[in-house]
Amino acid sequence: MKKMKEKCMQIYEENKKIVYWYLKTKCTWLSDDEVHDVMTAVWKELVLNIDKVNQLGTKKLQAVWLMHEASEQAEKLKGRETNEKER
Repeated sequence: MKKMKEKCMQIYEENKKIVYWYLKTKCTWLSDDEVHDVMTAVWKELVLNIDKVNQLGTKKLQAVWLMHEASEQAEKLKGRETNEKER
């Protein structure tokens, strides 16, 4: 368990700036608070999928997985906001 936590923290530290950059440049509709929410959701998914992410091997593939997850989480947030506005 401790080793898994350390690996998650390592991946987080290595990729937090690129995921933030990705969200700010590719998902420009997100506010700063929403970027924070999406990043939190991404790290939760990382913890849930750490074995899968570890198996990707290279740091580049791990970063790609995180950016893909960030994009998915941003789209989910956008969808929730659209649904709330329609109500």
